[in-house]
Amino acid sequence: MEAVVFDLDGVVVNTEKYWNRAEEDIYRQVVGEKVDVEELAGMSITNTYEKLSEMYKLNVSRKEFFKMYEARAEEIYYEKAELMEGLDELIGELRSKGLKIGLATGSYWPKYVIERFDLDFDTVVHSGKVEGKGKPEPETYRKAVENLDVRPENAVAVDDTDAGIRSASGAGLYCIGYTVSRGERPRRADEGVVGSEELRKRLLELAKQ
Repeated sequence: MEAVVFDLDGVVVNTEKYWNRAEEDIYRQVVGEKVDVEELAGMSITNTYEKLSEMYKLNVSRKEFFKMYEARAEEIYYEKAELMEGLDELIGELRSKGLKIGLATGSYWPKYVIERFDLDFDTVVHSGKVEGKGKPEPETYRKAVENLDVRPENAVAVDDTDAGIRSASGAGLYCIGYTVSRGERPRRADEGVVGSEELRKRLLELAKQ
């Protein structure tokens, strides 16, 4: 293993409960009824809009939809997001073993999290930097390993959603499905871990290979 590429929401920061509430509200406004947010979890905003457009008649434009997300992002990332326990130490340990560290997210605003928690990644790829479609398509993770100058098969992705795992697997990365507590683990992942300590142990094991 030469690199680890982390997802943002639900992995680097615990924001799922805040985004779930925000998205329920956004979807209710644009659709006019309640939408199951889990069906769209992990998708880029562009893909979310397209998926909703296929399922419902929307009353806002793509640009307006994006602005609705943007209005929530700053509050969630600057005021409510909680950093993964021990993340700084984990990144330090991985770097000490010569690994490169990347971030690959469907969010357009990872800079808020990076600035707030003073995080250091070798590359940051978000939906605004991807030509074509973001998660669940493979471009986001593909671009991350290209920027890190490592082959996909030599990189490990850590993601918590089906869309993100599909993106990582489609790009050829080995994917760890991450959850913060016991319960249903992400499907499609090559393996699953629960909590930051279990993730740390597994990544350090893989770093020896």
